[in-house]
Amino acid sequence: MDIAILAGGYGTRLKGLWEGPKCLVPYRGRPVIEHIVNIALELKPRKIFLLLGYQASKVVAWREACCPHRDVVPVIETEPKGTAAAIRNALLLMKAPLLVLNGDTVPQYNLWSEFTSVYDDGTRQTITAWAGGVYAGASLFGAYAMLEIENSSANNLDTFIYNTDVRHIRVSGFLDVGTPEGFYKTQQS
Repeated sequence: MDIAILAGGYGTRLKGLWEGPKCLVPYRGRPVIEHIVNIALELKPRKIFLLLGYQASKVVAWREACCPHRDVVPVIETEPKGTAAAIRNALLLMKAPLLVLNGDTVPQYNLWSEFTSVYDDGTRQTITAWAGGVYAGASLFGAYAMLEIENSSANNLDTFIYNTDVRHIRVSGFLDVGTPEGFYKTQQS
C-alpha cells in the first residue's frame, strides 16, 4: 500500500487565523502533518507521498528537519490545479492500493482496521470515511479506481469521488484543522 497526503491547500478558510500551509498548523506541540505522517507510518506503507503546492518549500523544510524518513517523498505541483489533479500528477510513482489522506485532517480512528475490513483487492469501489455525515479526510483507491482517477478530467477529488462507484464507511471522530472551528481546537490542545 502507498499513502498520499494532500498537503498543498491554500488554507483560505483560515485567512486571518494562520499564515502558511495549513498542514503546518501546530497541534499538541507539533505540526498537524507530523501527526498524520506518524499515523501513516504505523500502517507500514511502501511509500508516503506528500502532495504539495502552496508554499511547498515550507513543508519540504519541515520534512527535512523533522521527518527525514526516506520513504516520505515530497511531490510538488508547479501549478496547483486541485486535489484530484495532485494525485494524477503523482500517479506514476504510486502503487495500489492507495490511501489518500487530507493533510489538514487528523484521523481519530484506526485507519487500518476501518479500511481493510471492507477492502478487497479486486474492488472497483472507492472507499471513503465519514463521521457524523461529514467526509473524514480519508479515501482508499484500488488499482481500478486509480486508473479512473488517471482518466478523469476532474480536478477536485470530491467531484471525482461523487462521480464514481463509491462506498462510504462510518468512522468515529476526526479533527479538521482547515476550518476555523478545528483550528481553535488545535490551539486549546
